[in-house]
Amino acid sequence: MYDVVCAGSAALDDYYVVSRLPRDDEKVPSRYVGQILGGPTCNTAKALKVLGAKALLVTPVGDDEQGPFVRRKLAEIGLDTVYVTGPGIVTGHTLVMASEQGEKAILTFGRPNAEGLAAAFGRLELPPARVVQSMLATTMTTYLERWTDTPVVVNIEEQILNSFPDAFDWANQHAHTMVLDRHAYVRLFKLPETVDSLQQVVAAHPGTCANIIVTMGAQGSMGVSREDGSAAQLPAYPAHVVDPTGAGDIFISAFIHGHYLQGMALAETLRYANAIASASCEDLGTDLSPKAVQRAQKWLR
Repeated sequence: MYDVVCAGSAALDDYYVVSRLPRDDEKVPSRYVGQILGGPTCNTAKALKVLGAKALLVTPVGDDEQGPFVRRKLAEIGLDTVYVTGPGIVTGHTLVMASEQGEKAILTFGRPNAEGLAAAFGRLELPPARVVQSMLATTMTTYLERWTDTPVVVNIEEQILNSFPDAFDWANQHAHTMVLDRHAYVRLFKLPETVDSLQQVVAAHPGTCANIIVTMGAQGSMGVSREDGSAAQLPAYPAHVVDPTGAGDIFISAFIHGHYLQGMALAETLRYANAIASASCEDLGTDLSPKAVQRAQKWLR
């Protein structure tokens, strides 16, 4: 049995370090770092492996230029993988700009055939797992609804709302934990990012989702649990930020590891996930390093 099945994108990231993020019609100095293995769900699966969980990545990989790179890198790190293939399926491809001020910008390329991707996921067998995780998209809903006896953890970024405006309502009825980024939260509810406002949202939207979490970057995270009625808002740790790319994905891995695999309560889980995510920002790239885990453990002590 797997601890966690992570279903979603892996990507080839073309990585650049820039002096600062460019404004409109502006050139800025940059340094090409190279090609690295990324993609939100892949980042979460990689981090879970570093944290000691047995993870399986289920990811679309197309017959394109990026496919061999992703396959090779996943084999190199020894992450168990099921490749979703078929007509119209493309491999994730992004351009990442990490600024010297600790900010980021990401460009995404290629659009998969949504119907083909949903059908390909629908044909997959479901391996035994303690938890399943995915970035929520319309292509994933049918697949995720099939995990009837397994807690489902989904993350919702603001860009998801462009194609799936009802993502919150779906997650509120089908997920066990949903993680919203701050931009999605503000866009959905037009409320300040406080635990009091989150409690108002939970009260106003009845559902079966046990945990509703909001990640807030340098301001930390907050969450409400319907299971025990608890609520918490915890600050981030004071990291020397080199690159925040992938920190939200790594937060999700730490939340799953702490709450579902270690049995931590909500506030303890948020503290743990904040520490792991903050520590990851001190490294360039989207990998969670063992040294970052050690830094986080030192902060937590």
